[in-house]
Amino acid sequence: MKSALLITMFGSLLLSHSIVDAEPLRVMSYNIRHGWGMDSPNHEITLERTARVIADQKPDIVLVQEVDKKTTRSNGVDQAEKLASLLGMQGTFGKAINFAGGEYGLAVFTKGEILSHQVHLLPGEGEQRIALEVRIRLHGREFTVIDTHLDYQDPEKVRLQAKTVSELGKELPLALLAGDFNVVPGKPPLAEIEKLWTAVPKIGEPKTYPADKPGQEIDHLFIRGFEVVENVQVTAEPAASDHRPIIATLKFPDASAGEAKK
Repeated sequence: MKSALLITMFGSLLLSHSIVDAEPLRVMSYNIRHGWGMDSPNHEITLERTARVIADQKPDIVLVQEVDKKTTRSNGVDQAEKLASLLGMQGTFGKAINFAGGEYGLAVFTKGEILSHQVHLLPGEGEQRIALEVRIRLHGREFTVIDTHLDYQDPEKVRLQAKTVSELGKELPLALLAGDFNVVPGKPPLAEIEKLWTAVPKIGEPKTYPADKPGQEIDHLFIRGFEVVENVQVTAEPAASDHRPIIATLKFPDASAGEAKK
């Protein structure tokens, strides 16, 4: 009787674990241009619309670029805090620079629990660029999310920034990296990242910028350890920002499997 009970309990644990591992993970990356839409010549900030664009895709994790925190141009609003409230998610902000009486940088939101976060300064003169590393617990698993927004001017500086971001994942078995890389596929900065990360390909129209008439594919998603359920799709949103958001569906690997490139 006791052995039968143990077998039943063990089977239940295995089933429970497999269900957790099978949970899909919707991941979105979006350069929101601080909520300033393409259809607003007078610089009207419409953060509620930004939140609707995000919520419509039902993401579990959102990596956001060009976020204002209490700047004069955004009417003193802490945009990361407001978006977290509008989305019903936990959120965290990473400062890149002081700007317009406040701060400007990146944010990450999740339906799970944020365990920690760290801002990494990227190399290069001019506007400071960063990577925001966030540790998350979701669906019973812990993993790392890295959000970034690279420079677009000096190709060598951008390559070094990409190399720095890539190496943040070197020892991470389960991680995802996304953002506005300001680089199209096939260029050296993305080649640096793909030494340690796996690019998630796009299906359909891949171009993300500018949002009203996309001509460049510069927003990307990379993974370590995760498996792809649905490749990246570019959301056909032409007005809420100057970028179109990207979204993909991933799943956790089997807990006993090797989880990343070494």
